Amino acid sequence: MAAAGVCAARSSPGGFGIDARTLEKLAAVPGGRATPFTSMNIRSGTAKGDRIDSLVNQALAGSGAPVVTYDACLKAQRAHAAEQTDNAAVIILGIALAYALIAVANTLITAMAGRRREFALLGLAGAVRRQIGMVAAAESAIAVVVGTVLAAVATGLAAVTQHVSLSRLVTGAPTVIPWTQIAGTIALCALVTVVTASQATGRATRQRAIEAAGIRE
Repeated sequence: MAAAGVCAARSSPGGFGIDARTLEKLAAVPGGRATPFTSMNIRSGTAKGDRIDSLVNQALAGSGAPVVTYDACLKAQRAHAAEQTDNAAVIILGIALAYALIAVANTLITAMAGRRREFALLGLAGAVRRQIGMVAAAESAIAVVVGTVLAAVATGLAAVTQHVSLSRLVTGAPTVIPWTQIAGTIALCALVTVVTASQATGRATRQRAIEAAGIRE
């Protein structure tokens, strides 16, 4: 006896589910239980099994819902759930990243504004505005590298702890590292940090160096 399930991959916005009209048709099929995910046992190679199979195919005609095995349908459901989880994680982490970048930009703007006298002394020592901006950008880049290393260490320790804990509950718990997302996050942080530091330094060095050197921090 071969078990088969009905999985409607295109009949609903979420990717699963069978429309009401198709459900009514499936309700008339012997041995079937009409739900948004309909399941039934079909004995392949018998007259009754072939008749039920024919009735199911007629009921699903034009609905976009194929007849698949339980394993295939469960695999599709898992893939759909994983996709939803990934999308939710991207949205949540994206919001957190946006707030973090805003905080970093505000901190850099405030810090550079407080270093006007320091920049003025560099100017009096012979450095031009472009060189001062490059120094500030290099400092920011170094801060990003140090922050990335510290974050990697903290994340690695947390990941190892979670893997050990999950291994006690699930055999062979997989460890997936989203290298693309990590690289994109680091690049975005570096871009925002360097650009903000350069712009803030440019504003802080607009005043004449001889005048700014007399500012008390």
